[in-house]
Amino acid sequence: MWIYINNPIWLKLNKAKEIFWSKDENLRKKLIETERFKDLQDDSYNFRIEKWIEKILNWEKIWEDDYNAVYAFELIAKEIWEELPYRQDIKFWIETDYIDEFLIKDFWINEFENWEMFFGHNTDFFIPKQKDLPFLWIVPLEELKKYNEIFFKVNIDKEQIERLIDSPDEDEEEKWYAYEHIKWIKENIEYCVENWLDMVIFAY
Repeated sequence: MWIYINNPIWLKLNKAKEIFWSKDENLRKKLIETERFKDLQDDSYNFRIEKWIEKILNWEKIWEDDYNAVYAFELIAKEIWEELPYRQDIKFWIETDYIDEFLIKDFWINEFENWEMFFGHNTDFFIPKQKDLPFLWIVPLEELKKYNEIFFKVNIDKEQIERLIDSPDEDEEEKWYAYEHIKWIKENIEYCVENWLDMVIFAY
């Protein structure tokens, strides 16, 4: 089974915590009318997302490892905040390895570890660390500042990526995947740092 991360979203942790005890009935009603909520309810899984929306908005301590809590947080996050400028679908164990390989080979960056960034922070301030998919992690601003300094030496432009896409050399395909993801990761990190934002990452 493959794991993908997608749709990183910016948020502000201090504002998030205010929402999580707001008991905002209007927000709850709005969330259960979204297309995403309806799509999840139509799925074959036994979703109980509305219950978890209520728990989060009422700041009830969540002890269980339950995928419904992650989907509830996703709905809240997408309603309150916005996706980052570049949306990414990155396949773990394949494309993450390409990223690591070319960061070292082409940019001499050894300090960055995909797993550390994407899997290093769970939302234990209100949701326990999940043992199975979907996963949810928050990368706080202070961590993003560290990654921003690491990525400072990376310079990838659109023309480089287009040349890799057009290359007849099959070995360049891995480099294309890596460069595209590296460029997007860097620019999303820069956006968060410039705007004093934290980042939330979902993996499915």
